[in-house]
Amino acid sequence: METLQGAPNFRDLGGSLTAAGQVVRRGRVFRSQRLAGLSQSDLIWLDRSGIAAVLDLRTPADSSKRPNEWSGDRALRTIVLDVASGGEAATPQYWRRRLADPAFDPAQARDEMLALYKALPRLFARHMEMLFAYLAEEGSGPLLVHCEAGKDRTGFVCAALLLSLGVPKEAVYADYLLSAQRYVLTPGSHAVQRLLGDGASERMVAALKELMTVYPAYLEAALTEVDVHHGSLEAYLLHAGVSLERQARVRWHLVGE
Repeated sequence: METLQGAPNFRDLGGSLTAAGQVVRRGRVFRSQRLAGLSQSDLIWLDRSGIAAVLDLRTPADSSKRPNEWSGDRALRTIVLDVASGGEAATPQYWRRRLADPAFDPAQARDEMLALYKALPRLFARHMEMLFAYLAEEGSGPLLVHCEAGKDRTGFVCAALLLSLGVPKEAVYADYLLSAQRYVLTPGSHAVQRLLGDGASERMVAALKELMTVYPAYLEAALTEVDVHHGSLEAYLLHAGVSLERQARVRWHLVGE
């Protein structure tokens, strides 16, 4: 299955070629928006996927308010961490307040997204450590990485993972930009209703569109911060607590020799 009917930004992170010509294994890591409004066929597919753990990049408050949907009685291992101080801009509550500001236009929305992406490496360093710790475990089952929309927090974490596996930047950006096609803003969508409510102005809708899509410049802002402050992705992961041995073990588990 390429995606889920109720969660179109769900996809397998596998299938990309590394620079050495290896293929990232399918069925090991999935990325997604929050799993909500799923069809019966979606639930059946998820039950058969073997997903054993979930790295939820939302705040614990958001995770408890809007839990994922699963069929049956699944004993999933869920990893939810408090976002570090300064992570307020990663929450729906923050965007609701900004969108209500009459001065908040599309240009300001783009600037705020760039600022958010610059903060992502710092805010989600602990999540990177937990991600690699899980993937390095012998016999660990398939993992789902997700946030609310599955494009920003999830986009950075999954991009960093793919880059660490040796996937070229061009392919990493291609996966990241798929979210612009899969997470599409529509007037009656849940995101519009939750963030704007009824009677939203044209200015609010235009600004929201900038928040709800992805651009290469957004991801580039995060990866540039990694280079500026750490010199390389490998060094960033070391700073986050992911040893070189663990990085190598994850590569072996996901791409092999």
